[in-house]
Amino acid sequence: MGSVSLCFLFTDFVVFVSELYNGTVELRDGTAEFKKETSGITDDVDEELDSFFDEMTGKDMEIGSLVSEKNTNINSVQFVIKTDGIQKRGTGGTNHRTNRRIELWTEIPQAVWHQLKVDKKSKDCQ
Repeated sequence: MGSVSLCFLFTDFVVFVSELYNGTVELRDGTAEFKKETSGITDDVDEELDSFFDEMTGKDMEIGSLVSEKNTNINSVQFVIKTDGIQKRGTGGTNHRTNRRIELWTEIPQAVWHQLKVDKKSKDCQ
């Protein structure tokens, strides 16, 4: 009986060693494939980052100068913003007092009407 049990244990041991060997071979093959597939990953990541930064910074765009070609002594940058002219009061500009009176006459009724609506709503809620 002891030899039969030993035979079963040995058979189990052989199966275990065989599975261990097959697993080791599979691990070796998978590791080799992983190494092959990731061997150039650093270069790929660098290229993708460079491409991203080039796109974000506009590397492919041609930058036009705002400075005249005649100006060769450039120490600072200045910008000119063109707007409508500024007029003195009373020289063709609008009369702000008259406009303010008109605004008040339109705002007062609106404010009263709004207050009446608010008062009515508050009474309805009670």
